[in-house]
Amino acid sequence: MNNCFYFILVIGLISCTPKINSSRKLIAADDRKKDSVENANYNLLQEYAICRCIYNVPENKASEGFDISPSVYANILNYRGTDTLALLAKAEALKIKPEKYIDYQNKKATFARCSQWAKSKGVDTLIRMFAKTAADEWMKREGSEKDE
Repeated sequence: MNNCFYFILVIGLISCTPKINSSRKLIAADDRKKDSVENANYNLLQEYAICRCIYNVPENKASEGFDISPSVYANILNYRGTDTLALLAKAEALKIKPEKYIDYQNKKATFARCSQWAKSKGVDTLIRMFAKTAADEWMKREGSEKDE
């Protein structure tokens, strides 16, 4: 009788195992999807920050009218964090000074400086926060669409 109880208990536990594993796989798939969305948003936000910085350098103001990239980025990102990044980019762009070496003919390394700024610890942390928030919202929307 005692062996029968253990046998039934073991069979019961074994039959539950695939259900537990399949739910873990679903959670892992959702996590991967969220990470993918978060990484895509992170890359777009970083590119947007660089773009806004470049166009806010006074010497580049004239060329801004020929390129709609900042608007395209903002639209794709659903304007999440773009106002904050635009303000920070403008402040940073105005700080960029001409290179000191005579070989550079007193020109600015706009892309290099804007890229360094966008990858700096403070801006990177802010961009990661915006990307995570956007990914969380996307996952909630996707989850509510599945429920319907």
